[in-house]
Amino acid sequence: MMINKFNEFISKFKFITHLNTDIDVARELKIDNSTFATMKRNDRIPYEQVINYCKDKCIDLNWIINIKNN
Repeated sequence: MMINKFNEFISKFKFITHLNTDIDVARELKIDNSTFATMKRNDRIPYEQVINYCKDKCIDLNWIINIKNN
């Protein structure tokens, strides 16, 4: 069974940031809601925004980005 990388990422991001919804995550990463929805549908992680966010908040990027390849 193939794991959706975006869903794994979003679960980790929500856990570490205490956010509840995709809209909250999009807002926190400064991504337009429709763009975020397209990324989710295409299983595309917003690496640039996540890297910048983690740098700004001193969050361990390795833990969030370490996604299993199946």
